[in-house]
Amino acid sequence: MNKTSIITSLIEHYAGGNKSKFAKLLGVTPQTISTWLARDTFDVYLVFAKCEDVSADWLLTGEGSMLRGGNVQVSGSGNAVVGNSHNSTATVNATPTDTSDLRAMVEEQRTIIEGLQGQLQEKDKQIAQLLAIISKK
Repeated sequence: MNKTSIITSLIEHYAGGNKSKFAKLLGVTPQTISTWLARDTFDVYLVFAKCEDVSADWLLTGEGSMLRGGNVQVSGSGNAVVGNSHNSTATVNATPTDTSDLRAMVEEQRTIIEGLQGQLQEKDKQIAQLLAIISKK
């Protein structure tokens, strides 16, 4: 499966096939979506960040389930199929090095995000403690 098929499947799933609605979800212009489709490319990081339930493996390779829950898969023709019984797979035209590099980058970003989430939780605890001190005065 090419990148155009991946982005088309994402547009269908997240915006009911409406390119403008999908562009708004991502925070880009509709022209950006049209350019991605015309050039058979897209911003993997942006899509991964905004489409929180999309599978990183599927986004990078086009193989397996589109969503992390495993309930949407895409066939080689690029048609999204909703349900749990569809067993087709597809591939993206990318060299193994590209896929390997992208997977490593996604994992690095995931590690950074997890660290930031931990920092946010610690800040929330500190804020709660400060609010408790303030409310006692």
